[in-house]
Amino acid sequence: MKDKVEYELISPETTKLVKFKLKYVPKTAQDILVVIDPGHGGKDPGAKGIDGVTYEKNLNLEVAKRLEKKLNDLGFKTVMTRVDDTYTTLQQRTDLANQSYGDFFMSIHFNAFVSKTQGIETLYYPNSTNEGYAINNKDMAGIFQQELIKTLGRPSRGTVPRPNLFVLNKTKMPAILAELGFITNKEELAQIKKDAYKDKAANALAASIVRYYKEIQKIDLELDIASIYSGNITAPQSSESSEQNTAKN
Repeated sequence: MKDKVEYELISPETTKLVKFKLKYVPKTAQDILVVIDPGHGGKDPGAKGIDGVTYEKNLNLEVAKRLEKKLNDLGFKTVMTRVDDTYTTLQQRTDLANQSYGDFFMSIHFNAFVSKTQGIETLYYPNSTNEGYAINNKDMAGIFQQELIKTLGRPSRGTVPRPNLFVLNKTKMPAILAELGFITNKEELAQIKKDAYKDKAANALAASIVRYYKEIQKIDLELDIASIYSGNITAPQSSESSEQNTAKN
């Protein structure tokens, strides 16, 4: 179990089958582990840009690294499914997420189709809420789509249910896959290749994760979304740091 997990014992004291109900609720970003998944890698290049030289795998990793830094600056713990141009199977990605007991899974991709197609999509696993999982994944995806469209200024292709997508249906935590634009569209690729675009995409994803916890999980992490977009990220001071500062004073 994670540290600080509270639980309620449901089964009798003497039993061969122990039943308990977890009560773990993160209170700060430091309690949360975000698994960042840069799609493709190594021998799997993903989509090829219309310019003939841009590969999706590299763009995914660039955005993922930017997102990791922003989340770390906000206080979140993170783990990456790959940190360089390495081939990583879908099973390895989901195994890492599940075995790390990740709290949220963020997969990063870029899209490809006919040259006229453009825009942003947010993919999610379609679900019905129940006592064990009260999160409506479509609502969760809507938050990401809103932030990405507002920030990147690209056309919206909406939220897309993908029940058979491996990294969405094999992960044991809330998961989102963002398609951050079409590299087969000349005009869109020109924007995507800019550092500013990749930084804005990372900002939008970080802001979406904060919004997800506040609006879906009903947990206010006291993080300032405006500071994410301004580039001057501010995170609440941890109680440990506060105690140290008090001791120094």
